Amino acid sequence: MRLLRFRVWFENQWKIRSQKEKSTLGIAGLLGILLVCTVTFFIWNSNRDASVWELVPNDAILVLETTEAQRMREKIDSLPFWQPFKNLPYLQAYHSRKTVLDSIGRDSLDIMNYLKGRKIYVSLHQTSRTSADVMFFVPMSLKSRIINSLTKKLQEKVPFTHSERLYNDITVHELKYEYEETDKNGEIKARKNSNRKNKTESVIFTYVIYKNFFIGSYTPFLVEDAVRKIANSEGIPFFKENKDLLKLTKIEDDDANLYVSASQIPKLFSLFTDEENTALLSTFDKWAKSAMLDVSLKEHLLLLNGYVLTQEEGSERDYLSILENQKAIDFIDLQQFIPQETALLYRIGLSEPEKYFHDLDDYRKEYLPKQIEAKETLIDNYSFSPTRFLNNIGNEIAVAVLEMPENRKNPEKLAFLKIKSEDGQTEKYKQKAIALLNQLAENSRIEVKNEDGTKSETKPLTEIYEELPITRIEVADFPKKIFGEGFSGFSQSYFTVLESKYIVIGSSFQAIQKLIDDYKNERVWGKMVRQRQFFEQIGTRSTISVIIDLPRSWNWLMTNISPEWRTTLETYKYDLLKVEFLAWQAEGEKKRFASSLIFQQQETTELVAQSKKEEAKTIFKSKLESPPYLVKNHLDRSQEVLVQDDKDMLYLVSKEGKILWNYYLNGTMRPQIYQIDAYKNGKLQYLIATPTKIYLIDRLGRSVSGFPISFPANTFITHLSVIDYDNSKNYRIGVATSQGNVYLYDKTGKSLPGWQPRKVGMALSAPLEHVRAGNRDAMIAIEQNGIVNLLKRNSKSYSDFPLNFNSDITNDFHVDYGNTLSTTEISMLTEAGELIRFNLEGKIMDRKFFEKGEQGAIFTLAADKQREQNFVIARQDSKKLTLYSSEEELLFSKTYDNDGTKLIQYFNFGASIEVIAVTDMHAQKTYLYYTNGTMVGGKPIQSNTTIALFYSEQTSLFTLYRTLGSECQKLVFGR
Repeated sequence: MRLLRFRVWFENQWKIRSQKEKSTLGIAGLLGILLVCTVTFFIWNSNRDASVWELVPNDAILVLETTEAQRMREKIDSLPFWQPFKNLPYLQAYHSRKTVLDSIGRDSLDIMNYLKGRKIYVSLHQTSRTSADVMFFVPMSLKSRIINSLTKKLQEKVPFTHSERLYNDITVHELKYEYEETDKNGEIKARKNSNRKNKTESVIFTYVIYKNFFIGSYTPFLVEDAVRKIANSEGIPFFKENKDLLKLTKIEDDDANLYVSASQIPKLFSLFTDEENTALLSTFDKWAKSAMLDVSLKEHLLLLNGYVLTQEEGSERDYLSILENQKAIDFIDLQQFIPQETALLYRIGLSEPEKYFHDLDDYRKEYLPKQIEAKETLIDNYSFSPTRFLNNIGNEIAVAVLEMPENRKNPEKLAFLKIKSEDGQTEKYKQKAIALLNQLAENSRIEVKNEDGTKSETKPLTEIYEELPITRIEVADFPKKIFGEGFSGFSQSYFTVLESKYIVIGSSFQAIQKLIDDYKNERVWGKMVRQRQFFEQIGTRSTISVIIDLPRSWNWLMTNISPEWRTTLETYKYDLLKVEFLAWQAEGEKKRFASSLIFQQQETTELVAQSKKEEAKTIFKSKLESPPYLVKNHLDRSQEVLVQDDKDMLYLVSKEGKILWNYYLNGTMRPQIYQIDAYKNGKLQYLIATPTKIYLIDRLGRSVSGFPISFPANTFITHLSVIDYDNSKNYRIGVATSQGNVYLYDKTGKSLPGWQPRKVGMALSAPLEHVRAGNRDAMIAIEQNGIVNLLKRNSKSYSDFPLNFNSDITNDFHVDYGNTLSTTEISMLTEAGELIRFNLEGKIMDRKFFEKGEQGAIFTLAADKQREQNFVIARQDSKKLTLYSSEEELLFSKTYDNDGTKLIQYFNFGASIEVIAVTDMHAQKTYLYYTNGTMVGGKPIQSNTTIALFYSEQTSLFTLYRTLGSECQKLVFGR
């Protein structure tokens, strides 16, 4: 009734009002309603629970979500996978700070119980150019009781102090560690706040309570930045910017979920790289939009499965969107060609190659126009049509970055382009592609003049190696111009075709040669147990893959990281290298890519240094005089050993330690032993020299026809070498004598014109060595008086040679191979300790003396003879031995109990496994060291002289052969 009366009264009042009054009342009423709504919203918003997607700042590189934080942490600590990382300084400091907070949590069971099963978010943020830290976000629906309990425990806990301050009207709590200073009587002199590890850093944890969330960090300014952004609504929070991540299906029983913002990925990489690479990394912020990955922790494996998302329609495109409609392709075929020494493989599988190449061009035109301009130079400058060439390329392209010696700055690369095979027309497409590349080689050829000033050959530079043509293309970054940034690093290009399946482009002639050798000898991923087992874990179907062999990538990674991190990582190198592979694979599903990120560790059972186990022992009638020399059984590729006793009898010993045959030599054999395939039938013979004879002995211990080659009695052979110009098995045998004569024979024992002999001034310091640079062959002959000869195949000298360094040289030398004479460099060491580097055009690149140490110091250059990748330098001062890298950096020093001669050997097995063997001739012991000075196996072995050493990547085991008196022993041990 009252409501009805009010309504009648209101209608009467409204009728008698003027129009102006009615308008004023209407506006006032609307403003009143708006005010009430605003106040209501403000009260609701102030009291409502916050959501994590409003709180995590958008500068977070990644966010980890877990419901079982304590269980996950305990699991991580117990896993073998985590052990190599625990000693890193940053993680040690983190562990120290975590331990402080753990001591509080253990005394507060209600807090620990409350956190069980509750979602906790941990975000990673960059705090400086080379460091990062985390923030914790914990929902606290029972915040008053829990926070009161936490605060009380902090106030009670000694020696911790708790303080509070206001920042943007939010209370900031700080936890500090208080240590005591005492006087000489033990009385407390002062109490100071400090971190246990660093007394200049007082605050060890900062936190705030915002609505229903606990937000904390070990870095105070991260919390302050979060508070400021929340209070002032600065920026778009992480989960609002990446809201699509929250819609993805997650695995229920995983260990955690990881959310990644692709735009922040360059920040993550920039933590480790030097400033030169930071700008390059900024280009990677547009590779995708974001990612969500389920985290699964296993004993030797960290597995992250989930999705990578691309930008929505109407937004700026990212690179991955080009592959949205490309279905996954198997890459079993490619594995049969990827060489063992591959450090990184970047591979793209294409179900529709024509569409991909078209979409790639559209993307580059819109976002990378300079790349399109570079591509068009192929048409303008060389009349080469990229489109016509790509019409012959099939469903797979890839780049392999090869393992790099530490004395190089840029790795060799191989690009693999699968030839189209539609309708069985592979041969047709191959011929078209080769014709186009040969035309490009012809049109890009740089005119080269002979030494007399006349023009050199006018055809493209094509060499035959193992019956395969290798053609040089003089176009800088040719693969990059065609396929984009991922295919950069080819200052020159050399191409060949393997099995009519893949066009392979190498960054150097040597890279293609090495690939052919590895393929012929089955040293490829598809044949390697270690790689095959890894692919069983990750699968072989993908649209895009990035696979990193960490041990083989180590040197390359070290050249690209900041000096601060380089020092730290080198210190813990052998711990970190227990992680073998890192891989990321993705398969397109429209706007999202099903992705896997995998970190695999080697099984620890073979990683622990084991006692040296004797696997075979052979006892001879006489004392052994020579070191053991490893040779290969051509039937089963097993290792065998050649040794010689003091009666000049030569023995071949099987892998089981059985003597297979013996052969009498007329003197002590020279330290160079070779196996050659003289008949080109796969059967190997042994080429051996004594002071007056050259022997070629077959598999059964018989002399090959035409051998031995005898020299006059007054001749003393010092060095033996084998030269195979193009790997055609048309061998040349090089012989150097103490009289300064150099001979060259063919494989039948016939002497060659110009080498009967070729006289140099003095005996050589090392065997005659052949180098092929571009289309030129050269023989390096370094005399003991410091004269360097560079000889042609006809024995004549190259111009600008010989070089005379007027120094005594008795050491070996190292060749750093290049594509030309100017880029091929020699490193040699004088007896006075001067390291000299020069190229094969006679230009001296560097001369540097090592610190002399004591008077009479002995300097040695020990080159890697197996892979010819690097060398080390040793200085012996009385009882002290100091080792240096090829970059003249100190490796380690050791002091022995005698000043007797130390023989140095350097073994570079690849995959970052380098061993230096030091044989103490006085003590009859051999010490094995890694390059950081750690002794392999923990103790030396007894040995008469130098050793033979082999390492197997498949088993992670060393095999060592030593001679001791009349015994030859085979020892096997882990690293």
